[in-house]
Amino acid sequence: MKEIVKITEGQLKILNILWKAEKPICVSEILAELKKQDIHLAYRTVSTFVGQLEERGAVAGIKDQMTFYYYPLIEEKDFRKNEAKNLIKKHFGGSLKGFLAAFTGDEDLTQQEIEDMKEWVDKL
Repeated sequence: MKEIVKITEGQLKILNILWKAEKPICVSEILAELKKQDIHLAYRTVSTFVGQLEERGAVAGIKDQMTFYYYPLIEEKDFRKNEAKNLIKKHFGGSLKGFLAAFTGDEDLTQQEIEDMKEWVDKL
């Protein structure tokens, strides 16, 4: 598994689009996808985010004539797993139990969520 780098919120928006793309895409295509999500960023901003992701080894680009097309170098599932582990480590001292206990406060889990979690734990 490739080492997971720190990603900002803006960069994550770009990565989410690249993960869903079936082929490498250019900045203009990324902008079009962002616009569909009602996210309006300047071309230069998106280009900067992509450049930062490339510098960090999260994406790579290939040049076709005058246009660069980008694709992710890190897997979405690996990134999400790493983010979840970091969240639990940072906010709950690494305790999964502490994390799950946070959901038993004012906003109780639904019976279905409890059953789903029991089923998941049984599989472990």
